[in-house]
Amino acid sequence: MQESLTKSLFLITPELIATITSLVALIGAMLMKKSRGNEAFYIGIIGMIGSIAATAILYNRLTLDTCFYNMIAIDPFSLFFRFLAYTSIIYVLLMAFSSREIKDTKGKWEFVAILSGFGVGMSMMASSMNIIMIYLSMELLSVMSYLLVSYAKGERRSKEAGLKYIIYGSIASGFMLYGMSLLYGISHSLDLRNILVLFMNYHYPHIIVYVATLFVLAGFGFKIAMVPMHMWAPDVYEGAPTPITALLAVASKAAGFAVVLRFFYTAFISTVSLTQYYVNVSPIKWLTLISIISAFTMTIGNIVAIPQNNIKRMLAYSSIAHAGYMLIGLSIVSKDAIGAILLYLVVYFFMNLGAFVVVMVVDNSLHTEDINNYSGLSRVSPGLSAAMTIFLFSLTGIPPFAGFIGKVVVFLAAVDKGLYWLVIVAVLNTVVSLYYYARVVKKMYLEATPSNLPPIKVGVLPAIIIISLLIPTILFGIWWAPLESFTHFSSFMY
Repeated sequence: MQESLTKSLFLITPELIATITSLVALIGAMLMKKSRGNEAFYIGIIGMIGSIAATAILYNRLTLDTCFYNMIAIDPFSLFFRFLAYTSIIYVLLMAFSSREIKDTKGKWEFVAILSGFGVGMSMMASSMNIIMIYLSMELLSVMSYLLVSYAKGERRSKEAGLKYIIYGSIASGFMLYGMSLLYGISHSLDLRNILVLFMNYHYPHIIVYVATLFVLAGFGFKIAMVPMHMWAPDVYEGAPTPITALLAVASKAAGFAVVLRFFYTAFISTVSLTQYYVNVSPIKWLTLISIISAFTMTIGNIVAIPQNNIKRMLAYSSIAHAGYMLIGLSIVSKDAIGAILLYLVVYFFMNLGAFVVVMVVDNSLHTEDINNYSGLSRVSPGLSAAMTIFLFSLTGIPPFAGFIGKVVVFLAAVDKGLYWLVIVAVLNTVVSLYYYARVVKKMYLEATPSNLPPIKVGVLPAIIIISLLIPTILFGIWWAPLESFTHFSSFMY
């Protein structure tokens, strides 16, 4: 028993380091009340680097394994999302150094503690093999998200966004928990693999599985901002501090895809042989349901993004549309589809986070998020405008940027399975998205500069962050083979 506990604790070392970081930050909040709190950011970054290092150690000695009585899986898939989780938090902490919405507020120690808890929740969502563990990890991430969205205490819109997020999130959690209870009722087990055995060997009313799947999907869909569970995103993205909006757009969405992939590929799909050939054993047509939701998600996201004047709301609807593109990969059963989603998540991380960093820099100087105030920005800050243009064109999917490769691998996986209609819908939506992305570029380059437009102060740290995100956005659009190889390997699940 002692050896088993030691082994289990070793396998969750990254989460333990992140938890210790959170506890240290909470202690710092009590002991260093007179401090400005910048030390908390340093501690948070050091802690996240430690979690990444621990994940790398597990990755180098990787053997497919589980711990804590098969409740948590240790495999390339879970380690991939651990890397993504803790890297996201490092970027958010670096953004917080420069954000006017965060750097001058109190409670920085608490901010770091909550962010560290967010990282633990995200990594556990990707690793959970048990219904209760899935629910607990999702609730941990959700509660941390509610607190982070409401962090700007002096901003009314931040409080409003936090309240809306809690209400929507509570309803989604209730739906998900009810669906899980139905699955438990028919399988008499909390283990996802036992649910798979039930599908393969027993007969029962299919209507129960339909209802359970719909309710569980509603809870997961909330995290990825999937239609019709997307209503919260625009208000929350606009009201939250920009670094937190970036976190929700890239990390929370990635966590949602991690748990939905783990759930469906463990409970509904059987693996045949060591080649990881997948067979859908669920008695319901959930793949058709996902493909229809994918089409509606990308279409509604792109169409409603067109009239938006607030750039954070525009990027919120853009984020909804990108969830639709990634759902294409979930609507087909193959290892290539998982790898395509993971590759898309990586390139989406760089280009979307980069766009939010530029939004933060502009907001720091102009105190505005209105797209109309980006007029003539290229003459005041040509470097910043060029970076924003690259990020936006990459989000559109224009070559030679990484966003193009992200869409190509997803579309090819769908074509390989014969989903031509869904690919056509996606391509048409890509054309639509060019309109509202190009609108921002038009404002920056083709419209006159207002006489009262102040100079944009980028700062050394934001410039470094933007460059670090620009390089992979461009590089992976030209030379994507190493990334494709890494994500293909990371698609293996226990």
